[in-house]
Amino acid sequence: MSHTVSLPPTRPADGAQWRAAWTHALDALELDVNDVENLLDALHSAADATAQTEATEAVAQRARLFHQLDGSLGPMPMELAHRARVLLARQLDAGAYLSRAMVANRRHARAAEEMQVRPHAGIPLYVDAEA
Repeated sequence: MSHTVSLPPTRPADGAQWRAAWTHALDALELDVNDVENLLDALHSAADATAQTEATEAVAQRARLFHQLDGSLGPMPMELAHRARVLLARQLDAGAYLSRAMVANRRHARAAEEMQVRPHAGIPLYVDAEA
């Protein structure tokens, strides 16, 4: 599942190199979004531990790559703007999914904590199975 991506030249000399460098950067970003979406799918579907580990490693590898990008590509070519917007929307969707999952996880943890047997509390616990 892991992809190896080398960085584009830091300062393209001409327009063709500049567009190619931006295309390369967006390709790497798309692979990153794919890896995150695959990781979320693997975690959500309770896939086997190997699939989860591979997806986690792919995301970590891509994160290391993006720490190396320094913004030296300059402004994005207009013809790539739509693709960049689509990738941004996918990133935002993945982030929103993670946020909702974290909130649900905290709620489940609080509910589980409240249901633990506490002999000293002396308060009966009722669970509304219809809710």
